[in-house]
Amino acid sequence: RKLGLFYAAFDDTAGPVVVFQHPRDCVTQQMFDSISDYVIQKQDLCGSLLTVSAYRRKFMSYPLCVVDERYKRNQFLFAFGIVFPE
Repeated sequence: RKLGLFYAAFDDTAGPVVVFQHPRDCVTQQMFDSISDYVIQKQDLCGSLLTVSAYRRKFMSYPLCVVDERYKRNQFLFAFGIVFPE
């Protein structure tokens, strides 16, 4: 049984942010701040399924990276995730 879904991305100004989630607040700001380093990954782990346990929940994410010089950092980092009860 899933608790929710989320889409997160690395914003060049704000850093890692939750762009969309359903239902609302399935990932609180406090939760995301503590797991964002594991959700938004560098190129080495992009394309890998990652799971983090925290706050009595499991956050499963699939980080991706689009490399292109049109992006400010020459890459766009984002992830799709599912939240499960632990």
